[in-house]
Amino acid sequence: MLFAERHIKEFNKAVKYAKATKDLVLTYTKLERESLLLRVYADASFASNDDLSSQLGYIVSLCDSEDRCHVLTYRSKKARRIVRSIMAGEVYAFADAFDAAYILKHDLERAYGQPLPLVMLTDSKQMFDVITRASHTTEKRLMIDVAAARDAYNKHEISNVGLVKSEHNVADGLTKPGLCPAMEELLRTGVDKNPVQQWIIRSRSKSKSPVDAKPGSTAAPPMSATSPAPQGDARMMENRECE
Repeated sequence: MLFAERHIKEFNKAVKYAKATKDLVLTYTKLERESLLLRVYADASFASNDDLSSQLGYIVSLCDSEDRCHVLTYRSKKARRIVRSIMAGEVYAFADAFDAAYILKHDLERAYGQPLPLVMLTDSKQMFDVITRASHTTEKRLMIDVAAARDAYNKHEISNVGLVKSEHNVADGLTKPGLCPAMEELLRTGVDKNPVQQWIIRSRSKSKSPVDAKPGSTAAPPMSATSPAPQGDARMMENRECE
């Protein structure tokens, strides 16, 4: 593939920024073991490449109730399929992110000897609604991936799904050119304070989770990490705890 002039300019900008920010390193502070959870951001950039393919990205972090985070893995890649809509790109990014996070969840639960809630975060309202409101996509090629995401949520493989604004989506920096303030803040401080607009609230359950929801925070609302709640019943919360 031949590089255009704009590609060279973007590359030079990235090199210049890297040289000017040599102090920007991953920070790994001590986490509170009792409240550990996996926090996953997923994002897609629709038809943003020269061949009109989409760029997919995700970042997986191990966090605690104080929002201290350790970045475990991340990826930015070109979508193998030419997608027909923004929704399609978000579905593929969500599916890739969950696959990577679920493997880490399985291994870390064995290492720590305790359940680790897995929280998925997206800035796509369509993707959020497809899972929370059981709305349907008109693209048949997406139905399997959407059904898999719903099934993972109903089986508590995904503990919760949150909706964030684009400027608060850490994975946004993996799919679009330019700086991502949310990602830079996470890398510099090791803390993820990006607020969540909406959470899914499962059916009422008397069981308690090690992580309590805070209005406007990234921490997920109470959920059972050990015993499944009734499936298929979800409602949304906008920056407030369940009554």
